[in-house]
Amino acid sequence: MANKKKSQSYGDTFKEWGLLTEACDSNQSDLPYLQAPKEQLEALLEQTKEAVKQQAAYTASRLDMSSKISESLEKGRKLATFLRTGIKQRYGNRSDKLAEFGVQPLRPRRQVSTAPPPGPEAPAPDPNSQD
Repeated sequence: MANKKKSQSYGDTFKEWGLLTEACDSNQSDLPYLQAPKEQLEALLEQTKEAVKQQAAYTASRLDMSSKISESLEKGRKLATFLRTGIKQRYGNRSDKLAEFGVQPLRPRRQVSTAPPPGPEAPAPDPNSQD
């Protein structure tokens, strides 16, 4: 029978290791030579459980920080918009001074020519043609 490695969650693995070490304790008289590896597995189980707890705390902290960053960005964007509006009000929306604040001054639109666009030229009469 092939020994297939199955995907297990942390909880399933912890449960399996716990049952295994408890069974080794119950049968210690029959398995004295497995005492050291069993103790190593118990220590590893505790280390891993602690690491999972820390990981969960870091994940929660990261999500909390992401939320705080989003809130700060939203408030900052609103304040920046408010400042830009105040700057435009002070200097006018066409002033070159706005560029100093990273605000694009409003420029007049280019005048569209009122002359009609040149049409296709009429072909020159063919001197060889007979009318």
